[in-house]
Formats: sequence, structure tokens, C-alpha cells
Amino acid sequence: DTQSQVRLRFDSRAAAEEYAREHGIDAQVFEPHKRRFNIRPGGYGDNFATKRRETWTH
Repeated sequence: DTQSQVRLRFDSRAAAEEYAREHGIDAQVFEPHKRRFNIRPGGYGDNFATKRRETWTH
């Protein structure tokens, strides 16, 4: 069933519910999850640091 695979994004929950109501669609509205930034010390960007004091190991 391809209809179960469709995901639409709206600016507000009310807009999503209104769209579903107008088109006769059974819909579930999920709130987006809060994402954490994946910034870690010594990460990928440190490979290009201009103030590197250690030699490369590879």
C-alpha cells in the first residue's frame, strides 16, 4: 500500500489536519523530534586544523 508510505510536511499541525480533512484522508500527525548537534572534539574538522602540532599517524 503506497499510501501508507507518503509523508507530507506542513508549517503547522492545524494546516496538516485541515489538509487531511479536506481530502478525506485518515492521517496521523507526529510532532518532530528535537535533534541534538553532533559536534565532538577531535572530530573530522580537526583533520584540517592549521595549528596542528602533532604529526599525522597515517
